[in-house]
Amino acid sequence: RACLPCLDKKIHLTRASLDNAVEAIITIDSIGTIETVNHATYKMFGYATQEIIGQNVRMLMPEPFKSEHDHYLSRYLTTDSPKIIGTGREALAVRQTGEIFPIHLSVSEVHDQGKRSFVGLIRDITTQRLAEQQSREHRDELAHADRLNMLGEMASGIAHEINQPLTAISLFAQAGKRFLESGKHDRIPDIFDQLSQHALRAGAVVESMQNFARRGENQREATQCSRLINKIVDFAESEARMRDVIVSLDEIEQSVTIVVDVVQIQQVVLNLLRNGMEAMQSVNFVNGNLIKLQTTLREDGDLEVAVIDSGSGVSEDEKSTLFTPFSSTKEKGMGMGLSICREIITAHGGHLMFKNLESGGAKFYFTLPIERNGASNG
Repeated sequence: RACLPCLDKKIHLTRASLDNAVEAIITIDSIGTIETVNHATYKMFGYATQEIIGQNVRMLMPEPFKSEHDHYLSRYLTTDSPKIIGTGREALAVRQTGEIFPIHLSVSEVHDQGKRSFVGLIRDITTQRLAEQQSREHRDELAHADRLNMLGEMASGIAHEINQPLTAISLFAQAGKRFLESGKHDRIPDIFDQLSQHALRAGAVVESMQNFARRGENQREATQCSRLINKIVDFAESEARMRDVIVSLDEIEQSVTIVVDVVQIQQVVLNLLRNGMEAMQSVNFVNGNLIKLQTTLREDGDLEVAVIDSGSGVSEDEKSTLFTPFSSTKEKGMGMGLSICREIITAHGGHLMFKNLESGGAKFYFTLPIERNGASNG
């Protein structure tokens, strides 16, 4: 039997270890009330002792997680079906100043004399995220420079190649006009033949450019939908923070496999997210700053991926030309984004669509066939 001084010493050592930990350690009861915290918690969140003990843990969460926390906790206590209990995941937290920052959160359940409590271990990953963002920006700059160089080379080559048949077409058209004026009608059929040949040559140049653009079309692989979508959210988070936008992920719980060109699908979703963020900014977030990325299984068995923004929606004038190349509503845009997105989704056997929402904003969504028994549904 341990003596009381020894027990007090063990408790003191345990408390000292907790307070020296770099991570924030928080315990809550079954209804979410904060019972204990360590020193790192105050430092990380900026609260004093009297401001945090006895409060609901929701105070450390931004919306929409703040409003949904009680539901998650209640569902777990009722069904024992965890979303985060016993596992670790990345999430967002909010400091006393209102600053939202990224964290890695792991939660464990503790049973003590019939009482259920939860212990959360929180690590601030702001520095890690900043380093990753800077690395992505550097890669994006290099990739952008490569694309500009390639575009310049392609444009130069195409201009040179296509200029020759176009020049010939112009010359033969002028010659045909002169023959008509001089009454040399017997030369006209030959002129038409020459015009046709050079027009076909110009078409062949354009076709070769399209074939070049379609390279990589067969670089598809089987991938888990959840893994792909969560990676996209990671890519989008830095831009969302800079725009003061919150990205909410609502994904299906089933394990779904799709066969896609991962990079192309990532670019489609990122383009839709960026368009949605810009639409929300253009109306000064009058309908809020939440944009939702949602995945669902449709009744026809296809996967649906949707980006739901809270901007102003699509006007009647924009609807007819929304997916038309070089038709953009942006002041500096070329209008290729949605057109290319639709081509990519169509090539994957899906459809890209949109609809305005009564609550404000728009929903852009596309379908993809899922893989069943080793073969996709497309």
